[in-house]
Amino acid sequence: MIKLIVLDIDGTIMRNGKTNPEDILALKKAMDQGIVVTLASGRSSSSMHEIAANIGIDLVQTPIIGQNGGQVFYFQKDLTPKFVYRSFFVNDETNTLFELAKNKKVKLFAYTEKDKWAYVNVKFHPFIWFMKKRSHRKVTNFKLDNPKAYQVSKMVAFGSKKKMNKFRKEVEAMGFPAFAFSYVSNAAANIEIVPKGINKSIGLAKVAELLKINQNEVLYFGDGENDIEAIQWAGTGVAMGNAKDKIKNVANDVTLSFYEAGVAHYLNEQIFKED
Repeated sequence: MIKLIVLDIDGTIMRNGKTNPEDILALKKAMDQGIVVTLASGRSSSSMHEIAANIGIDLVQTPIIGQNGGQVFYFQKDLTPKFVYRSFFVNDETNTLFELAKNKKVKLFAYTEKDKWAYVNVKFHPFIWFMKKRSHRKVTNFKLDNPKAYQVSKMVAFGSKKKMNKFRKEVEAMGFPAFAFSYVSNAAANIEIVPKGINKSIGLAKVAELLKINQNEVLYFGDGENDIEAIQWAGTGVAMGNAKDKIKNVANDVTLSFYEAGVAHYLNEQIFKED
């Protein structure tokens, strides 16, 4: 019996800033039946509360997974997050990654422990402008070996595909999880980088623990590289029809694409069918 539904956001229930009304109706039906619904995203809390509220998630009572499993939080009544935990890079690791980005001529946008600030290695660039708008953060240049630097919780790197392939290989060789996520056109690429040992399954396990729900009672929907571990961890992991084959291959099931209201389709066919 499913007691918890966890959803990736971008490419699963949202595309280009819009959710699918059929998905929202189905999720509200699930909640009416007593199933807990929550989110697991690479996003930070500041860009998740409106989406959660639109679905009808109880923001105060429901734990939410952000930054690819790097944080789990509840929203307080003033919509500020109350963190259960947050993961950060060690300061030396932050220095190393910024140095590597400089050497590889890759743009870097780093989320700091201060919700309104991010570190960058270039202030004026379309990618940086986009990330500022998306994250609702101001930016400042990162200074190497600054003992007073804010802690960094996640980084997004941008560059040409050739540069990014080399950069990603070195990042992963250092032990940092890196996930492809397409903010931009096919002419370039970006990756999200999180602290060592972090992925969405870490957050998923914590949410299940907080809610006292067993692993086999968890249903997870996702479409991207950053969903693989969560799809594998959940009792039932479902890949979206728009996901790449390597995501579908690790899932228990595959539903229709976001454009076809894949979440609603699966819930109606597999969870509500008895009705």
